[in-house]
Amino acid sequence: MEDKKYSFAHLTVRNYNRQLDEMLSETFKKTKNQFANSKSQFLIYLAEIGLSVYLKKLNESGVEVTHDNIDEIDELKDLFKEFINYSKCENEQLKASHKVSNLLASAILGILMDIAEGNEIDIDDIENGEYDKIPERFLKILKQGSKG
Repeated sequence: MEDKKYSFAHLTVRNYNRQLDEMLSETFKKTKNQFANSKSQFLIYLAEIGLSVYLKKLNESGVEVTHDNIDEIDELKDLFKEFINYSKCENEQLKASHKVSNLLASAILGILMDIAEGNEIDIDDIENGEYDKIPERFLKILKQGSKG
């Protein structure tokens, strides 16, 4: 029979280390878009990384790993820093790619609408971005989405 007293399905952790709290908050602010604005998902991800490092060390050494081991803490810090740097670069690339995709879809829609209306399409207008404007009805949806 499972002992519910030690269940991790719902876990509350108290942290009295102000420096750790500040580090977690600052790191979350820098990476929150990766975690769908959920601090819970962010902390779970950090726990997964820490647990994988812990289990790796445990399997390599056969000895229980403790939080007192400075080298392991430094290794984990380095892993966090790598993840943050990777996330920043990846996030910027995804933002740029998303913007290009939106503009491309807008241009295609604008061109199709002009064709449907019987308007003449000029290749220079396409190249100069005349069709890149996102239609107002979609801008409204985007604005609503950023509020919710």
